[in-house]
Amino acid sequence: MTDLVLLAVAFPFLIFSAWTDLRFLRLWNRANLAFALAFLVVAPFLMPFGDIAARVAAALCVGAVLIVLSIFGQFGGGDAKFFGALMLWIAPQDYAPFCVIVAACGLMMPPFFAAAKASPWLRAQTPTWRCWKTRRTTWRKKKLPMGVSFASAGVLYLILRAVNAPVLPG
Repeated sequence: MTDLVLLAVAFPFLIFSAWTDLRFLRLWNRANLAFALAFLVVAPFLMPFGDIAARVAAALCVGAVLIVLSIFGQFGGGDAKFFGALMLWIAPQDYAPFCVIVAACGLMMPPFFAAAKASPWLRAQTPTWRCWKTRRTTWRKKKLPMGVSFASAGVLYLILRAVNAPVLPG
């Protein structure tokens, strides 16, 4: 029941973040803060304090490392804050499987994005989306809305958790 509630609460935030990253190429600080606060409001009713503290500590550590990487231009600033907030929703015993899910979603992002970008129908339905107007930032790297893959990983993880999938421990 706990995992189903977490999925129900997190799902709108994850979808909104993916949409804003596609539409505006931005993950807004207010949305990231609301996503984190939603966890902190719901969690005391669903889990013991020790579990909440472990999740908060992990989220702060991951967020800090990713923000440092964003300072050096290796990671998007909005992506860093979003991923830090997302870590609150991940059970500590699931960090390893979640890393696999994030990697899989990250690897699937470029081909899916390229296919979507090549679709005349989809581009006609969403002509003002900034993600279609991305340019090369270096000779070998294109700017991709990675918040979409992070949100996808979060949705997939929370669904697997809610249905008690055997790929996740516990």
